[in-house]
Amino acid sequence: MIDDISIFSKQFDLHLEHVREVLNRLREAGLTVNTRKCTFASNNIKIFGHTVHNGTISLDEEKIRVVANWPVPKNKKQLRSYIGFVNYFRSYIPQYSSVAFPLTEMLAKPRSDKLQWTEEAQRAFNKLKNALIIIIIIIIIIIKMQDLEWHIIM
Repeated sequence: MIDDISIFSKQFDLHLEHVREVLNRLREAGLTVNTRKCTFASNNIKIFGHTVHNGTISLDEEKIRVVANWPVPKNKKQLRSYIGFVNYFRSYIPQYSSVAFPLTEMLAKPRSDKLQWTEEAQRAFNKLKNALIIIIIIIIIIIKMQDLEWHIIM
């Protein structure tokens, strides 16, 4: 299963050729496209946490709001969701395992679904949240400093 495909072309007629080629390759591979989820010939898309508008790439501001406003988890399901989200960025967070340990420890099987939220858990939660916000800010700076060009990735 392929979730997202982005096709960028500098000229519209060339773009049509690229789209045709991608769709043909998908068909040859036995894959289908959900047309309700497709956007064709648009100069504004959201992809990989970024917004591309008229050739300008910026971070999707919604991601910043999601991180900044993430509520303190009330149960294991919410905590797993938070840890899963943060885990995606683990390679960018120094000493991730040590920082996240108080939170991952709360997911131990024998404990009830209700969380005993401690000061240590709050510190870990805040430290991970702040690390994510810093990562997002760094990504914004890097994107603004580079002249990025999107290519077809197959």
